[in-house]
Amino acid sequence: MKQLTISLIYLFCLLSLQAANTPLPDLNSLKKGDWFELECTQINQHKDFGKDGNPWSVEGKKQVFYKITVSDKQGDLLQLSCKIDRLLNIFEYKNDYILYDTNFPMSPKQSTANYFINKDSLIIKIDLNKKEITEENYQFEKESLNFECEFIKKGFLKYGLPTRSTSEIEINTKELYEKSVITYINNWLKYGDTRVKTRSSQVLYYDNWREWDEMRITNASYTLMHNVNVICHINNATDSTIINFKTSDDQKIKPISQDGNKFRFAFFMPNPQSCWIYLNNKSIALSLTPNDSLIIDIDESSFPEKTKFSGLGSAACQCTYELREDYWQNYYFKWADKSMIDLAKTFEQRQKKYEAVFSKYKNQMSRFWRESKQKDLHYRVATELFIAVNIMMKWNEFEGNLGELQKHLESKHLCKITPMIDYLYSSGHYHTFLEEYIKYQQLSISSNNFSTNILNFGYEEKLLLTKMIFRGYPKYYCSQRIIAEYLQEKPLTEAQKEYDWFRYHCHAPKFNAQLKNIYDRMEKIQADQSIKDLNISIAPYLNLKEKADGYILLNMNNAMISYEWEEKEIRKQDSIFTTLGFEKKAEIVVVRRNFIKEKWANKPKNYSENVKIYFHEKDSLIKDTEILKTGVNRYMLLRNDGTILHNNINTGAGSFSSSDFYDVLLEDLNKPEANNQADTRRLGFAILFTLLFSGLIAWGFIKIRSRQIKKKEESFRRLAELELKVIRSQMNPHFLFNALSSIQHLINKNKIEKANIYLSRFADMMRLVLNNSAKELISLADELKLIQNYLELEKLRVPFEFNLIVDSQLNPEEDELPGMLIQPFVENAVVHGIAPKRNGHIDIRFTKNKHYLKCEVVDDGIGINQSSTQNSGNGKAIKMIQERVNIVNSQSDHPFSVQLIDRSEEEDCSGTTVLIKIPI
Repeated sequence: MKQLTISLIYLFCLLSLQAANTPLPDLNSLKKGDWFELECTQINQHKDFGKDGNPWSVEGKKQVFYKITVSDKQGDLLQLSCKIDRLLNIFEYKNDYILYDTNFPMSPKQSTANYFINKDSLIIKIDLNKKEITEENYQFEKESLNFECEFIKKGFLKYGLPTRSTSEIEINTKELYEKSVITYINNWLKYGDTRVKTRSSQVLYYDNWREWDEMRITNASYTLMHNVNVICHINNATDSTIINFKTSDDQKIKPISQDGNKFRFAFFMPNPQSCWIYLNNKSIALSLTPNDSLIIDIDESSFPEKTKFSGLGSAACQCTYELREDYWQNYYFKWADKSMIDLAKTFEQRQKKYEAVFSKYKNQMSRFWRESKQKDLHYRVATELFIAVNIMMKWNEFEGNLGELQKHLESKHLCKITPMIDYLYSSGHYHTFLEEYIKYQQLSISSNNFSTNILNFGYEEKLLLTKMIFRGYPKYYCSQRIIAEYLQEKPLTEAQKEYDWFRYHCHAPKFNAQLKNIYDRMEKIQADQSIKDLNISIAPYLNLKEKADGYILLNMNNAMISYEWEEKEIRKQDSIFTTLGFEKKAEIVVVRRNFIKEKWANKPKNYSENVKIYFHEKDSLIKDTEILKTGVNRYMLLRNDGTILHNNINTGAGSFSSSDFYDVLLEDLNKPEANNQADTRRLGFAILFTLLFSGLIAWGFIKIRSRQIKKKEESFRRLAELELKVIRSQMNPHFLFNALSSIQHLINKNKIEKANIYLSRFADMMRLVLNNSAKELISLADELKLIQNYLELEKLRVPFEFNLIVDSQLNPEEDELPGMLIQPFVENAVVHGIAPKRNGHIDIRFTKNKHYLKCEVVDDGIGINQSSTQNSGNGKAIKMIQERVNIVNSQSDHPFSVQLIDRSEEEDCSGTTVLIKIPI
């Protein structure tokens, strides 16, 4: 009958799991701001993937994790922004593991290579009506990215941590997105199914990131389908029974239903995790896998004893339960009287017990938990041994050869574990092993250096030692714990450098969020902050004043500690105030749980009236304790106006002496603001207001003055432009006068045919002049055409030859120069140089160098000196050109230059050379 009942419950569990599944939304139901995380997995070696359908094998897989956000939605048009959150590559090769994990860089080079992490790299636009992707916009700087893979030797001390070799892999980012995100979205549009499997039989090498065995959503802003179902059957349950779950990623889960003594939980789990079930402040650990459907029988009166598991996933949970730490509370006191021989025998017996329990359940577990529990056996034994050795080394009671102990560990256990890889398993003792190994190294250094005591190992020294010993996940896990303690024990200014280092190098969101949370909380209780701003429930007990005239030593503690010990601690703090002569200016405020009020009621009170003891509601006290970080042996010192002086007066043995306490008080008494803080604040606000008002006036004056200067400069610029236009408008009538004079000359000579040709060419040339006159710059090709037309016209009345020479480096269609700049010099060469001789030759050359376009106009006429002598009105256009050049130079940092040379001064011939340099 009992077996039938269990079977019916199990069947109900399976059916309810299907019924509880919340259907995934289609793309049409997504709204702006929604997001989901996509996991793409490639099983390189396909270990058990086809057998049980669980791709949880740690060794031999690659994964890419994306975060995809709905960045815009308008009607049927949906826009998704995609970014890579993490790349994970682990591959077993001979005696090595090949590892790359962007969350935990092994080296500074890997840290800087992760620049693209958490940056949007792909924008996808979707037409929901047509169910198709309409646009893919890639936003990365380069398509291929190189990453450094670490070759890690198997084992721990056997091969030594310092040895290291690396290899680079190259990833085509665009192909990575196309084969994962684009494929997934297309399948979602086509089938509405958001779980895509593409199992492949081919062998995939570790540098191939383009084929996937499975793609699935692991987290989202909307509700995902429940894939774990647990029914807790609690015997002797009462109305006050409180039961809930907590996952390893800090997700707290409450029952979704209750039917008498049956509590049902249904939730989504992305991967195998260790979870804890809490019943009336007691707990047991569970080892759960997605798709588990578990039944737990609990006797509330004896919990956690007599707990039984059945259903899918029960083997891993039962194994975890039977191997639970019954010795954990006595860790630090259990091994003091053990010799080396006794110690070895004890751990051999415990190891046999662990192996017997594991053997009983291993064939019924999933591959992941089988491998995890097997590794945990070695971590468990190694952890216990290190704890025992650390205690004896600290108390100087270790007897035996430490080298022999290390050799035993290496041969039996340490050769079977690889901490830089094993974080991917949910091993129960993995993190404790890392912590104890760091302590062991500290104690070893202290025992080998008599001038160094373990208590003098500061946080910076601990962090440096951690960085020397570990890499990857172990380094960041231990570093985070050290920095977290550093932030809580010391002023933030001291720990800021280490905090910034961690935030820059570690890319694990959970680690960074935990550390930032501690930083933000501690920032609120630093010295000179006010406790009034913290919104704590125990504030009425403090009787805070507007103006400080004394001190408060505050302690809140939610722990269950004997009255005798508490009373002794209170008297110790009271005596410090009395010894220092502050008993009239200070009071000690102690807040404890309501639960112990009756136990303290009739106890003797051997302390002064300065001690105030209050009792408070449990949940509020826990919240306030978490805000103020007070606890056993940890007090907060503040002025009685609420200003914090010190948030960690630690009264433990030897950690904070009365002289230290006196120094803190004396330093505060010597501050003027301690007696007149309100006036100081008002003065500070007044000074701040004066500075802001003065700054505003200065800013306004500078703004007005800069506008005046800008307006003046604008006026000068416009005036220069107007002058330039006036000169250019004067050049056009001057050119027309010369051209019409030539036509008149031909008509007077009765050369009608030539006059008609001249008029036709003149008309073409006028079109060019009119088109170019309004432009600041014209192409060199237009200037050459203008010059050639002009010279052809002049040849009708004056016999001469000319050459236009353009350097091959010039592109006449692309290179530009100011309009009507060269023609006046050519005209001057004809009218004042060639015409008086009635024949001659003109060469016009255009060349180019790095900074200038250079033009030379060379004629063999009478020369500029003789021309000036014969005609004092020579070259009106040249003068206008010179004025034009001067105005342009006043507006530019790169000046034009015009140089006129009489050839007779340097050569054995007459003529003129004009050299014009135009900046490019």
